Amino acid sequence: PETGIGLTVAGPVSFDDKKFVKGSAAPQEGVFNKGDICWNTDPVSSSYIGWVCIVSGTPGQWKPFGLIG
Repeated sequence: PETGIGLTVAGPVSFDDKKFVKGSAAPQEGVFNKGDICWNTDPVSSSYIGWVCIVSGTPGQWKPFGLIG
């Protein structure tokens, strides 16, 4: 683990019944619930920090959040 980091994991995590994954786009497969988050692995100016699932499903419906100014 990195110094100063309290928790390190290799892969998706679930916290308070919400799934957190990473990717370069919103998930296209898998089962997700409303409120799950996919963190953008390639953030750049004028893009988004990630996507949030707004409708549960396989893979659910996703919308971007956190516009990078």
